[in-house]
Amino acid sequence: MAACHGGGERDGQFDDGDFGRPLYANGDEGLVLPDLDPSAHDMAEAKAGAIFSRAG
Repeated sequence: MAACHGGGERDGQFDDGDFGRPLYANGDEGLVLPDLDPSAHDMAEAKAGAIFSRAG
């Protein structure tokens, strides 16, 4: 995993932390999550919708 510049003239290049601008994590590390059954999927969508509706 590496930190990369998230814009500007160095967009996508390694970020050595020398400037205070946006960056993103680049890599393939992550979580392996199990598939949801249909009822759990519906519940997750409903909860996500409620969260996003409050975010405005």
